[in-house]
Amino acid sequence: MQWQFGLGLDCVGFTWQAAKDVHGASAARALPEGQRANSLPTRLHGHFVQKPAHDARPGDVINLVNVNPREPGHNVIVRRNQPLDGTLQRQLSQRSPEARLWLLDVGPIQVLTVDSSWGAGPEGGSYGGVRTDVWMYNARTKEWASFDPKHAALELSKVGPQGERPTGAYRPRGAA
Repeated sequence: MQWQFGLGLDCVGFTWQAAKDVHGASAARALPEGQRANSLPTRLHGHFVQKPAHDARPGDVINLVNVNPREPGHNVIVRRNQPLDGTLQRQLSQRSPEARLWLLDVGPIQVLTVDSSWGAGPEGGSYGGVRTDVWMYNARTKEWASFDPKHAALELSKVGPQGERPTGAYRPRGAA
């Protein structure tokens, strides 16, 4: 849709709309419509509290900075954050041999489910557009993993999810 018809949202637009729907007026005040392009983390600081990304709660916005300064970063909204349990560990291990080995490493491991709109690259790759991703954080090793269920692949990173550095998870001040 993004490449063929010029329709869609970038990650900032998607995350802003989701945060506004979840948090209402506090998100709308922090992120006025005309001022949100590429300034999401800056705009969040006045109205939102910053927490470590691996401590995010549903509705929190996570901002990522690309390690290549010429490339844009990314923004997502957290759908779920839960400790890795035996059932999920078995499911992920069955899908990916790489996941099986990484998940054996004693954590604790947090599993974050995030939503966003993703770029499609210069060729309009099929991975672009709105989607849900699964990220994992091993508190012992400080290592992140991004799990791609479509390809049963696990990408490991010491930097952050999908190789980008998280600046933090942001939630409105006073949010429960």
